[in-house]
Amino acid sequence: LQVIITAKTEGLRREMDGVKKRMDAMEKQSNGVQSKMSSMFSGIKKAMVAAGLAVGIQKITSEIKDLTKEALGVDAQIANLSRTMGTGKAAFMSWAKTGAAAFGISEQAAVKYGNAYSNLISGFISDTATSTAYTKQLIEASAVIASRTGRTVEDVNDRIRSGLLGSTEAIEDLGINVNVALLTTEAFKQLANGRSWEKLTFQEQQQVRLFAIMEQSSKKFGSTLAGGGATSLMMLRAQLENLKLEFGRAFAPLAETVIPAVTNFVKVIAEGVRWVSQFFAALRGGAQGTESNLEHAAGGAQSTAAGLKGATDAAKA
Repeated sequence: LQVIITAKTEGLRREMDGVKKRMDAMEKQSNGVQSKMSSMFSGIKKAMVAAGLAVGIQKITSEIKDLTKEALGVDAQIANLSRTMGTGKAAFMSWAKTGAAAFGISEQAAVKYGNAYSNLISGFISDTATSTAYTKQLIEASAVIASRTGRTVEDVNDRIRSGLLGSTEAIEDLGINVNVALLTTEAFKQLANGRSWEKLTFQEQQQVRLFAIMEQSSKKFGSTLAGGGATSLMMLRAQLENLKLEFGRAFAPLAETVIPAVTNFVKVIAEGVRWVSQFFAALRGGAQGTESNLEHAAGGAQSTAAGLKGATDAAKA
């Protein structure tokens, strides 16, 4: 019986021996991959410490990016002013850089509101020099109103903008009326020349609203900022915003070099984690194809470790 059983099960035993050998080989390979993974992570840890970014990496990049992002955003808005202001852009930017601060308006805010107003005004006034002049006057008026009502400049600008668009409620809170039934301004009388509101063209109606806002603003609030601490704070805030903008512009060329190096460093770290993920996925995959998958993960880990030094040196620099 023993001879017969041995003869009958010899093929099975051979298969079992082969499976055991393959499992032993897989275990050795797995241990080898684990060793490579550990080595890679050790290298990553050392690299982060060496680069001085183990804790501060996010803070460093975010603060530089915030400054430069704002500066680049302002420059993009300035470029857009060419479309709405034409040749008047140079004069407006000269005022935005030097004169606007006297009204508690930073360059960044002046450019922002300049884009908003000039976009609207250029729709009904074709002369760019005239459109630019009115834009500047509206921004100055908003600062005067803000200083005398205790509102923020941004809030006042939003209300004036809504008034230009024909909305009455928001701007009426400032004491300025653009309600068609109550328009008795000199601008309306001159432009209408005896005609009713409905007889005016769209461009004429928009001009009436614009002139009505400026006329009422001048009569109710004057043309100079109110004194006091609130106005002083407005002017201080404008200068601080200008300082921040100039820092952003100063860092912009630097960021073009620094941020890509740090980004590449983080990319290499992320690549290492990806190979670890593939390593565990290969272990879960069963015997089918596991050896080749493990070898693939090991090779990726080695490549990552090899590329780590260059990325670290660039980030550190």
